Amino acid sequence: MALINCPECQAQVSDQAAACPRCGHPISPSPPSAPPAETSVGAVDRTKVLDQKLMESSAMARQRGGKVVVDWRTETEAVFTFIQTPNHVLHGILTVLTAGLWLIVWLVVAANGGKKETWKISVDANGVATVGQI
Repeated sequence: MALINCPECQAQVSDQAAACPRCGHPISPSPPSAPPAETSVGAVDRTKVLDQKLMESSAMARQRGGKVVVDWRTETEAVFTFIQTPNHVLHGILTVLTAGLWLIVWLVVAANGGKKETWKISVDANGVATVGQI
């Protein structure tokens, strides 16, 4: 087992980890030491479907000005938290425009860490992913 840098946030992550615990970016698995067990033709790799959904969620979070943190994960399920960070530029402008009065609101918002939502992704045997807010 070795530590590698996450391609997304550059945090140190185990090369055995399925995803970065800081940002949720999937980590490419190390090559298996034994040949994989045979699977039936047309079988769906549920782990790849789950990885794809986590990457899509991470991309959507970045577009919304936030990040995704994976709380726990199995081969077919994952629970992650979407954290939307405060818009510090907007709060800075409002603080200047209100002669410092908005600073109190800004400090409260920054202390709370922003808006947090918890989501769950499940992949069934057919490879169909279900995403829902908890």
